[in-house]
Order: sequence, then C-alpha cells, then structure tokens
Amino acid sequence: MNIPQKQDKKSDLYYEAYGICHIGKIRDSNQDAIFINNHIIRDEEKEVQGKIPFFRDGVICFAAADGMGGYSDSGMASKIVLEELKNHPPFMDMPGQFTVGDDLKTKEVKKITDRWIHSLHEKLENQSQNSNQMGTTLSVLFIDNKSALFMHTGDTRIYRFFNNQLNQLTRDHTAANLSGNENLPKNILANALGGGAQKAFADIEFIDPKIQSNDIFLICSDGLHGLVSKEEITNNLTEHADNLKNAARALLDMAMNKGGNDNISIILLKIFQEKEQHDYLFGLPRNHKLI
Repeated sequence: MNIPQKQDKKSDLYYEAYGICHIGKIRDSNQDAIFINNHIIRDEEKEVQGKIPFFRDGVICFAAADGMGGYSDSGMASKIVLEELKNHPPFMDMPGQFTVGDDLKTKEVKKITDRWIHSLHEKLENQSQNSNQMGTTLSVLFIDNKSALFMHTGDTRIYRFFNNQLNQLTRDHTAANLSGNENLPKNILANALGGGAQKAFADIEFIDPKIQSNDIFLICSDGLHGLVSKEEITNNLTEHADNLKNAARALLDMAMNKGGNDNISIILLKIFQEKEQHDYLFGLPRNHKLI
C-alpha cells in the first residue's frame, strides 16, 4: 500500500515509525515478518526518519505476521500474507476516508475485510496442499488522516500508548482466551490464517477515540509480549517516547535478556501534529532511511 505522492492534500498530522524483526536466541529461523512503509522486513530493522504527513485521500498501514511454530513453511506464510497486503490491500478500490461512527462505512469495511481474509486463508490452504503445512497470524493497523482501524487474526498484538497509559486493542485468538478455559495452554491458537483450519476470521474495529498527536502504537509478536510485561512496556514507552529507535531496541533487549525463546517483531508508530516543510522524493522525504 503506497503512500500517495500528491502534496496538495496533506493533513496536519504526521508520523514516524521504527520496526525490528529479530530471530531471537533459540529459533533456527525467523518465521516473523513485518510491514512498514511499504517494505516487508525480516531479520533487520527499518527506520522512517523525519516526520511524514498523512494525506487526505490515502490510507497507510503497518502490520506484523508471526508464522506458526511447528509448520515448516510458516515463514513463507507470513511473507505471503504481507505480500498480499502490499500488492492487493483490502481497501484499494474503496473511495473516501474511514470515519468512526459512520455505520454504513463500518459495514462496508467489515464486508471488504471479511472477504479479503477468507481469500487469503484459502490461498494459504491451497498452497499447503502443494507443499508443507503453513499458517500465520496477522495484525494490521490502517490509518488515514483522521481515523484508524485494525484487522487482527491470531495472537500478535496491537497496543495504543497515550498519556502514559498502555491499552491492548486486540484480543488473543488462543484456545484459552476464546473458550474462557484458563486451563488450556496459552500458546495454542484457535484462529489463524492457514494452519489446516476450515475457516479463519478477523476482528475488525475502528479505534476510538480518533488518532491524535502523541499517540504511539505498538504492533508486536508474542516473542515480545510473551516475555515482557505490560508494565515493563509502559515504563519503556514512557521513558523513550521521544525516540522510537531507543524504545524499540530497549524492548528487544528486554525480550532477549529474558531468554529470547521466539522470533521478536516490534513496530512503533508515533503521531504528530505539526506544520513542517519536507523535501519529497518519490513520495518520501529525502532523508528517509532504510537500515
């Protein structure tokens, strides 16, 4: 999903982002993948330097996919879903902006997203018949210049940090959580894309209140949230709110120091409200940097 290149329809909201996708200490391969500024990232970091404006006629997205352990091709599955998100996003042909409280738009968004998730699940299942079994989670944050919504399948999480408060926006689609039976293992997924299930579903919700300056969104796999507590994440973001690189690397260090027993994906996105001039090249600031 490309950032529009028109400069005459900028809003007064800007963003910057930082992402890390790390193999961890134990796994032989990295089955996670992240999507940030139209790049699919694995085993590296990506930084968006400089504050980039939202556009009034476009939607941007950030996402993380965690390939399911136990399936040999799940690393391929996480990459497939992000490639589909990049090349055929669900809202490509949808006119207008997302609007919180617009019932007609909400129904349209959910219908489009449900159809997209069903098609993607079938694609992974069909591909599994020709190779090894594969499955993945997928959590996506869509934002236009006023509103935001998330699409979520599995146990990758999206958090919102504002006024030093951290709120988990998504729910884990584990067997224990969906059934309410806390005696079940917490790492067993009841819903994911692929993985041999007959069907998959996604939670699709508009984020309310609307996005505002100083919002920070965190998208992360269970390689982070399974080891680092909500309180530790809150303290980290409070300390490093003005430096996303330091915040992301500190979160990675905490997970690694606690064993690093899974792949670790982290995306941090911060919203600003400033009127700044940027020198654009192909729709991105000239100081845009890929690490």
